[in-house]
Amino acid sequence: MVDARRATFLVAVLVLVSGVLLAACGSSDSSSTGSTAAGDQSAEAGGDEGGSSGGTAKLETGGGPEVEVPAEGLDIGLFMIAESNLYQQQVVKGAEAAAAKYGAKVTDYDGEFEPTVQIAQIENAMQKGETNAVMMIPTSGELLCNLAAKQLPEEGVAVVILAVPVCGHAVATGEESAEPGTLAYVGSVSTKEYVLGWLEAVAKENPGEHTIAVVEGPEIVGAAKALDAVLKEWEPKHPDLHVKYKAYTNYTTPDALAKTQALLKAHSDIDLIMSVYSPDLTQGVITALEEEGKAGDIPVDTLGGSKYDYEQIEKGNIQFTIPLFPYNIGYQGVKALAEAGEGKQPPRYIDDSTVGSAVEPFVITKDNLSEFEPQY
Repeated sequence: MVDARRATFLVAVLVLVSGVLLAACGSSDSSSTGSTAAGDQSAEAGGDEGGSSGGTAKLETGGGPEVEVPAEGLDIGLFMIAESNLYQQQVVKGAEAAAAKYGAKVTDYDGEFEPTVQIAQIENAMQKGETNAVMMIPTSGELLCNLAAKQLPEEGVAVVILAVPVCGHAVATGEESAEPGTLAYVGSVSTKEYVLGWLEAVAKENPGEHTIAVVEGPEIVGAAKALDAVLKEWEPKHPDLHVKYKAYTNYTTPDALAKTQALLKAHSDIDLIMSVYSPDLTQGVITALEEEGKAGDIPVDTLGGSKYDYEQIEKGNIQFTIPLFPYNIGYQGVKALAEAGEGKQPPRYIDDSTVGSAVEPFVITKDNLSEFEPQY
């Protein structure tokens, strides 16, 4: 039975890689079983108990097929978008901490920002029996759609999505972020309200006319798509704020440094910079400003809430930041799967915030640094 399921899965993935994947990534409305806010690094993810059989629990997936999670011997494959920066490494640390608490095993995989790499990693792990449950930060919400929300669930494999929604939900909120077939979605930064909260804080802190440069991650990832989509709605409502320049990076400091330097040299009208991720991207931005003699003169507004942000806020180089919660994303994902193995149906959507929420993000300025402790 197990071999047949793995064989079926392998064939399905091979079909996926050959091109069928792109045709079936439509989105649909998710069913609702509630949501939860994170706290104390891990919020309670209770819910209705699922049926159990043979040491496994059967769980609902929002209208998709039922999946099974073992009560013992939970072996989670954590398929990361990449592991090249501190945020991503903190996701792994949070997952490992939860696994130690709940008696599970976590094996992490570096997707190198490449969908084909991530697909192959999942295929190989399933074929070799290295995992019996999946958590993933998708390299592409569209290209991983069928695999995450259809093929794996049809094989009875539970899938928890972290940080980057799949199947066209890049700009969504709450339970709408969870695609049927997946067990749960954990995150906040890709929600429409979270992005809008950041943008509205930019508008509030920077009255008058400004020319803005945005330093982002890879254009293919969900967070970049969410920001770009929300910006199109936001800009007409703030005609004095002109988002004229964008730099897409690989989330590393050297790339952010080089691309910010190029923007500053080419466009002297830039008087406000938005960095979507700290510390790595923002370090590149600040270094570029320092080398141009403009640090402290051009406001920098960031997403991250990292220790580096705090240092730079104190120095006057960063105007404000909004926190991210990488440790808690990993922790909450493992917790949801571990409790699912006990028969507890997790919420469709789990807000990873430990302060504020996905709908009302917490804005950190020099006046309230003591109200939040950075996770990284």
